[in-house]
Amino acid sequence: MMPAAARRIWTLGRMYGDFVWIAFVVVQAADGLFTYLGMHLHGVAAEANPLIGWYAATYGITASVVAAKLFAAACGAVLHTSARHQALAMLTLVYCGAALWPWTMVLWP
Repeated sequence: MMPAAARRIWTLGRMYGDFVWIAFVVVQAADGLFTYLGMHLHGVAAEANPLIGWYAATYGITASVVAAKLFAAACGAVLHTSARHQALAMLTLVYCGAALWPWTMVLWP
């Protein structure tokens, strides 16, 4: 049986990890939506990531955005299940600054 203090710390750590995972998935979904809208409104050339732009030009915007976001979520799931919550939290912040903010400036000037 685990002592009460250790159980509380473990529960708080798990809650933090779950919160970070949910925040990461929400940011990925928002980035996917913004990317989809941005490429539909401004063309595939508006995408800053050349790999996503190439996939969008080759396979279509919807397929490329869904595939990229599912891949990112899968990579985030690996980080979450291996308890790399600090790395996942940092990636979430990086996505906010490097992906969501630029699309926000493009879509709502």
